[in-house]
Order: sequence, then structure tokens, then C-alpha cells
Amino acid sequence: MNVKALAKPWMSDIIPYEPGQTIPGAIKLASNENSWGPSPKAVKAIKDCAQGVFRYPYMDDCLIEAIGKYCGYKKENIVVGNGSDELIDLLIKSFKGSVASHYPTFLEYPAYSRLYGMRYISSALNDDFSFDADRFISQTKEANILFLCTPNNPTGTTISLEDIKKVADSQKLVVVDEAYHEFCGQTAARLVKKYPNIVILRTFAKAFGLAGLRLGYSISRPETASIIRRAKPPFNVNSMAHQAGLAALSDLEHMRETVSKIVADRSVMEKTLSNRFRTVPSSANFIMFDVSPITCDLFYQKMLKAGIILRKLPPIKGFAGNWMRITIGTTSECEQFVKVLWSLD
Repeated sequence: MNVKALAKPWMSDIIPYEPGQTIPGAIKLASNENSWGPSPKAVKAIKDCAQGVFRYPYMDDCLIEAIGKYCGYKKENIVVGNGSDELIDLLIKSFKGSVASHYPTFLEYPAYSRLYGMRYISSALNDDFSFDADRFISQTKEANILFLCTPNNPTGTTISLEDIKKVADSQKLVVVDEAYHEFCGQTAARLVKKYPNIVILRTFAKAFGLAGLRLGYSISRPETASIIRRAKPPFNVNSMAHQAGLAALSDLEHMRETVSKIVADRSVMEKTLSNRFRTVPSSANFIMFDVSPITCDLFYQKMLKAGIILRKLPPIKGFAGNWMRITIGTTSECEQFVKVLWSLD
């Protein structure tokens, strides 16, 4: 029996996501995690609720209320997901395609689009990786779901609120992915009050240091949130994520302190990297840089040999360079990277 013949025809074209490598004992600066870790209150909450995992999760409403308070919105505006990745899935599943975004950007937008057999349209960023709203609108006319990632992964660049408004005026569903917004201080969340077609995506994986628990949320008009909830599976957020999320939101001081350290170290790292490589100014917790004429593979292996894991980026079509991405880890991790960098041939 040929099982492949039973699969949807486009499945063979989908490339599974490959996470950044993790090696015990190595310094991992590959996956844009917060190396400072979560609030101690969140860790305690996880331990305290461990014995209750025989129960189905039941704290959705409490967590949604706390998230709403953090964002300045009501419960009706918030949907929680198993990471913001699940919310990307739910949005593409719930609303009419085609789907579009700028390029380069987060690989999950085209991946989920193709998973559902939807056409995906890319509009290239400018040569300096800035966003051209007029060109984007022109090139994505045939799409109905538009993803704007700001700060953008992998470039770290942002899209201005004026450009987001301009795209939203096109009357399409505009999904603004703000996974890294705590590191730049800019948010489009207030635009939800004016634009019924805007959805904001956020996550606890980055600034809050809870990547391992997979917790994300969306902010939108209640009518949009209601549609997303209809596609959401029951108990999609686990009990430990509920408790850790609540505890993290009760200790915003910890999150803001670690974000402040990361932003300060990002500035130092940008100056250091720019002395040797072409870098892209970042508003996130990572920096993209071009190691040319060294190949990505060679640079990656040299760093790995020294016990540091970076992220090799695939070739970016239309953009010359051998691009790497480095997460801004703890101060000591950044110092170790710099020490290794200057020891390379």
C-alpha cells in the first residue's frame, strides 16, 4: 500500500521546522530565548501545580483576565494559544486565504499556509531590510490574510505604526506579530480599537522566559476573537503554562529587569559585531549579521567548536550575504562570544 497516495498532494513540498540545536554544556544563542530565565515566582508556580496535572487545565479565564490587564484590554479581546504558533495556525485555518507577508520573515507563515493548501505571496523588504508599505500593498492585492512581523524575525527591524495603519486601510485581515515587542517598546495594540481587521500576536516565550511551556495570545476585536475560539481545540494551553503565565504577570519587575539587561547588551554586541561584519540594527533580542566572505557553515562550526551555538540562516533570496543570527544571552554569555570571536582567524 502506498500511504503517500493518501496524503494531500502538497504535503511533500512542506519542509518541517528545524529548531536551533541544543547541546548540554554549550552556550545556546540560537533560538531567541531569554537566557536570564523566567521569574522565580513562575518557577515556583510550576513546581506547586505539578501534582495536579491529572486534572484537565481550567485556568483559562484567570489567565486571560490577567493578560487583558497587562495589555489594557478586556477578556473578550484575548485568545490564548499553545504558543503564538498555534494562533498563526488558527488564524489561517479560520479566515479566507490567500496569505501574504514580507520577505524575509518568520518561516511559519508560509509553512501553515501551505499546510492548508493556500497560496502564499511574498513581498520583499528593501535592500536594507526596511519595510515598503506601498510596494507591499501593491504586491499582496490578491491575499486576504496579511502578516506583519515587527520586530521582524530574523532581521530585528520594525514596521512603523503609520505603515501598519496604511496596510490595515486595505481592509484585509492584518496580523501584527509582536513576539519581540517588549524589547523595542513599540506596539500596535492600541490600533485594535480603531481597526476591526487588526489582530496582534504575542508570546510568553521571549521576554517572559517561558519558551518551554508554549504560551501565546492574541489581541483583537471581540468578534474576531470569537471566530478564532471556534477553531481552537479544547485544553490547548496546559496547566503549568496557566500557572506560570499568571505568576510571570504578577512579577513584571523581573521581566522588565531582564529585558533592560538584554537591550543594554544588544547595544554592546551590535557595536562589537559591526567592527568585523555587516550587521542589521535590531529592536529585538537578537542580531542578524553577515559573515561574508566566511561561509555560514564554517563560522557556525568554529563557534560550535568553542562551545557556542548560533543560528545559521538559509540563503535569503535577493539579498547577498552569508547571514547568521545571534540571540542576546546573559551578559557573561555575550562576553564569552566576544572572546571567542576575537580569537578566530
